[in-house]
Amino acid sequence: MDVAEIIITLVVGILIGVIGRGLWEGNRKFYEQNHFIIHKLNSIMATLAEIQAQNTALIAAVADEDTVIGSAITLIDGFGTTLQSLKDQLATAIANGLDPAAAQTVVDSIGATITDINAKKQQLADAVTANTPTP
Repeated sequence: MDVAEIIITLVVGILIGVIGRGLWEGNRKFYEQNHFIIHKLNSIMATLAEIQAQNTALIAAVADEDTVIGSAITLIDGFGTTLQSLKDQLATAIANGLDPAAAQTVVDSIGATITDINAKKQQLADAVTANTPTP
């Protein structure tokens, strides 16, 4: 081997070493960046899972509230309907000869109760509307 071949061999060896090291450094940086990205994605996924769990719990709580509110409205409607029916029956009894003064006191009391129940029902409906966030 002559000097030129030796120099070429040395230069090529040095270039291969430099390029190889550069590739390793590049791969190491690439690996570190990918590791960082994967770590961030895992963190985001964990946060999303937590948000999803909280959202599921919120949906269940809202459904429970809707059930309670619906039950309260049904109950109030039932009271109003029952009282109206009693009032109508009493009015019929008065028309058929029942002591008008005593019967009228009961009719007036039932009428006041019906009015109060309807007002409370409206207050409940208004409170639900006012305190329900718009999606």
